[in-house]
Amino acid sequence: MDESLIIDIIRRLQWPGDDAHMKWPYENSRRPTAYWLYQAISSQKRNTSMGRVSSKIPSRNSVFQHYQKVIGAMIPRFIIDPALFSRSMTSVLFTDDLYLSETQVQKILKIDGVELVQRGLGLGPLGLRPTISVNVLHKTDEQLERAVRDIVSVSPSISEFYRVKNYLFKPRNNELNDPLTKRDFKIRSTTRKIMTGMVKYPLLPLNDLALRIGVKRDVVYRNYEYISSSGFFKIEYSVSNPVIGNISLFQSGFLVEEGQKGDLLNHLRSLSLFRERLLNSRWSFGNVLYTLSWSKDYVDFLSYQTTIVKHLKPENIMLSVWQPRTYFNKKPIIEMINSYDG
Repeated sequence: MDESLIIDIIRRLQWPGDDAHMKWPYENSRRPTAYWLYQAISSQKRNTSMGRVSSKIPSRNSVFQHYQKVIGAMIPRFIIDPALFSRSMTSVLFTDDLYLSETQVQKILKIDGVELVQRGLGLGPLGLRPTISVNVLHKTDEQLERAVRDIVSVSPSISEFYRVKNYLFKPRNNELNDPLTKRDFKIRSTTRKIMTGMVKYPLLPLNDLALRIGVKRDVVYRNYEYISSSGFFKIEYSVSNPVIGNISLFQSGFLVEEGQKGDLLNHLRSLSLFRERLLNSRWSFGNVLYTLSWSKDYVDFLSYQTTIVKHLKPENIMLSVWQPRTYFNKKPIIEMINSYDG
């Protein structure tokens, strides 16, 4: 496998990209299919090679093969801003003195409101220990507390140590032109079908999606244009198998105060090691910078962690999860769409 091509593909997977959170031209709103990635990577290599020796442009077949390898290791998730449905998403972190069994993980995944369970080896202020991250979709604080109690009851070794509301979408400065704020985009039955279909099949071609959900193609395409330009939806990728070819994936969260977000990100980007290993970053939480990065092996991961921590201020706490594995539950999202009476 071509390590550099794998990294190129992962860096382009997020939809939409960080530079397109408001509204972007239709031709850039396409989801990152294998063919789109081939065109993007080829175009970038042609543009950067003008006037000098170029990097070899990968063949279409090579991009398709590496794409399948990446998709086999990462879960595409069609994410909806829960505020549209009067809901919130809270991420709750737990430490675990013992490794949970697969049966126990599945039990957590079936708790009401649990949308995602991620486990890995966390390295941070508490040292090195198994860490579990759980996303809970809820309408009230009581629903959240009940879900947390049910999670803790699965095993006496589980202990909560941090929680924060997910900051899934960037603040919007101008909502006057957002299709979803217009009355003609009220969530009707057809729109619900399309949203539900994209939750179930986030990368399915639109023609195939129309057949799958029984909605006319022109209606699907028209709604997709609204959805892709609204800024309230996106596709993210969670790690299901952290080893891809010769690289291993890990995630990090950096705690930062509201007024210092830009300074922290600029500081990190000035570090060559951070830039080299970074695959994508986003403000997934109100005061946490989330990053997905790669390393060669566990020793290399520890070396990276040590180097980056040396360049952080004491208040910028860093928690990294080595080889995260994610379990995804679509049921709460689908129920949220279908039960909404707005």
